[in-house]
Amino acid sequence: LSMTDGSVRELVLDRANWGASASSLLAADGLAPPDGETGYAYDSRNQVIGGAVADGTFHVFDPTTETWCTDPMLAVSEERAQVGTVAFHALDYDPIDTVYVFLADGPSGRRTWAYRWRG
Repeated sequence: LSMTDGSVRELVLDRANWGASASSLLAADGLAPPDGETGYAYDSRNQVIGGAVADGTFHVFDPTTETWCTDPMLAVSEERAQVGTVAFHALDYDPIDTVYVFLADGPSGRRTWAYRWRG
């Protein structure tokens, strides 16, 4: 997944002959994330790649269908904080609690969030 233009490349590794490994550009459908700060992680429960939180919107790439989708994030915070945009590419997936955990810069300042994709 590109951090600059939303393009997606498939990497096929040849472990017997690393020089024979190849990558190809996929013709991904859907709305790719905007340019800028990104961070992605593999969601083993839903078998998608999620992240690229931008202005409170979560982006997901489904490698099976080669499609991007977005999900507006509804924040639950005692201070009514807004999510904002992921900071420092700091995002990972927790397979035990099935949530993405990330650091974001929002209008309310830098915060750590947990987010469960609806998929």
